[in-house]
Amino acid sequence: MEETSTMGWETLPKDAKLIQIDADPLMVCKNYVADLALVGDAKLILRDIIEYLRAIHVTKRAHSERIDRLLQAKKEFESEILPELTCDMKPIFPLRLYHDIQVVPEDATYIFDVGSHTAWDGTFPYFETNTPFQASPSDHACIGFGGGALARKLARPDKPCVCICGDSGVYMMGQELATQYEYKAPVTTIFLNNFGIKEIKYFQSLAWKRTISCDYSDPYDFVRFAESQHATGYHVTEPNDIIPAIRSALRDNQEGIPALVSVVTYWEILAPGFMELLGHSYSERLAQVFGKKKIAPAVR
Repeated sequence: MEETSTMGWETLPKDAKLIQIDADPLMVCKNYVADLALVGDAKLILRDIIEYLRAIHVTKRAHSERIDRLLQAKKEFESEILPELTCDMKPIFPLRLYHDIQVVPEDATYIFDVGSHTAWDGTFPYFETNTPFQASPSDHACIGFGGGALARKLARPDKPCVCICGDSGVYMMGQELATQYEYKAPVTTIFLNNFGIKEIKYFQSLAWKRTISCDYSDPYDFVRFAESQHATGYHVTEPNDIIPAIRSALRDNQEGIPALVSVVTYWEILAPGFMELLGHSYSERLAQVFGKKKIAPAVR
C-alpha cells in the first residue's frame, strides 16, 4: 500500500473492491479505506480464502465461466507480448533476458537488487518464478540488497541461487563474489549492464531535460573483475548467448565457483504502469523501439 506499489497512491478503479490483509491493525485502512479488512497472518488467511473458493467453485457455474474468460485473456496477452520476450534486438531488450532467465531450475532461490530492472522482477507474465524462495527490498529501494544472496545460498545450500541486479548493484556489492568463494556458497549473479544508473537518468531527463552523473564512461571489465575474486565472468552482447551463459554459470556453481553474468541491455524503457505513472505510454514507447529496431520474434 506504499507509494511505488500503488503508482503514487493512485485512485482505485471505480468498481474495484479492496480486501486488505495485514498482521498489524495500525496499517489497515492507513492509505486506502478497505471494503473488507482482515487482521492476521496473511498465509493463514489466504489459505482459508483458497479453501472457501475451492468449495464454492464446483457449485457456481458463473465462477467457472469467469475463470475460463480470464485464462483465455491471459493466453491472448501472452501471444501479444511474445515479440518482446523473444526479440533479437541489440542492445538486448530486457524482456528477452527475463524470458531466458527462466531456464534456471524452478526450485532455485532468487534475490533481487534495486534498479531500473526492479519494475520487471515481479511483473507477471513477463517474468515467472514458481518458487516461494525469493527476496526483494520492494519499495525500500536500497541498491546493494543483492549482497544478501550469500545468506540465501547458505540457507538453502543444496539449491541454485540467482541474484538479479543492475551494474550499479555490482559496483556496490560485487566484492561478495570473493566472500561466496571463501564460504563455499556460490551464487549466479545476472545483471542488466546498461553502463550507468539509468533509472535515475530516466527520471532526471523527464524532470529537468538533462542528466548529471548517471553514465559510466569507463566501466569495469566485469569478466576480469569476477576472475580476480576466484569467480567466472561472462559478458553477453548477443541474445542467443544468454541461455548458454546462464547454464554455464549454474554449472560453475555446482563446482563451487561463483559466477557473474553481464548482459548488455537496452535501457530507455520501463515496465508497463511505471511509464504511465511518469506520464508516458508504454505501448507508444514500445512501438517506437520496435519501429526503430525492427524487432521480430526470434526463432526458438
